[in-house]
Amino acid sequence: MDQKNQKSQEKNLSELREFDFDDILMDDLPGESGQASQRGSENRPRDTQSAEAAASQKTQQAEKEKKLRRKRGLKVTFDIATWVKDLVLAGIVLWVLLTFVATSIQMPDSSMSPTVAAGEHFVVSKLVYRFKEPDRGDVVAIEYENSNGHTMETISRVVGLPGDRVVIDEQGTITINGQKLSTSYSDGTTTYVPGQTVFPYTVPEDCYFVLDDNPAGTTDSRFASIGAISKSDIIGSVIFCYWPSSSLRPVG
Repeated sequence: MDQKNQKSQEKNLSELREFDFDDILMDDLPGESGQASQRGSENRPRDTQSAEAAASQKTQQAEKEKKLRRKRGLKVTFDIATWVKDLVLAGIVLWVLLTFVATSIQMPDSSMSPTVAAGEHFVVSKLVYRFKEPDRGDVVAIEYENSNGHTMETISRVVGLPGDRVVIDEQGTITINGQKLSTSYSDGTTTYVPGQTVFPYTVPEDCYFVLDDNPAGTTDSRFASIGAISKSDIIGSVIFCYWPSSSLRPVG
């Protein structure tokens, strides 16, 4: 019986000696390799996700900058369109004002001194004579044709109305319809210009006889090249002097 037990113990010891511990180690290695592989598989998606997130952020930033540039471009376009619209409207308003309401004129000489000095600038109302006819004594801006055939502008004063009979004798005495012209702006005399307008002179319909306040003036109806001014050649009524600023005043 002891011999049998001894043999059994020897057999177990022999089997224990033949046991290969490398199998156990090899069994552990796949587990560790699997964990490493798992960690690698976990790391790779994280890296990919980071790259994708960075790319997405970059794309979003690019889109944001693109929208911002588009917004700025639209704002610039809108500003330009607004500026052009305002400029066009200002041009239309200015055209309407200069065509129908008012304009300006510079006195070219001393024909109207001392009432108007050479070089002064005046505002001219173009609207007033759309509602009423020019009246005797009005200071008006007119157009006339000079000896060279050029259209010129100047300022003069209405003394004769349509149908009036005007006489300027050799002494320069002015009579209108048989009555001497005597007003605050004139003592009723001027300079007679021989060989020009023949007196007595009847002012045609829709025309006006104008005289310069300065008897030495050369741009009024005493001269045959100008004669009576048609209403269409009256630019408007001279309202006030605006330049130079020291001469700012109404004109009447």
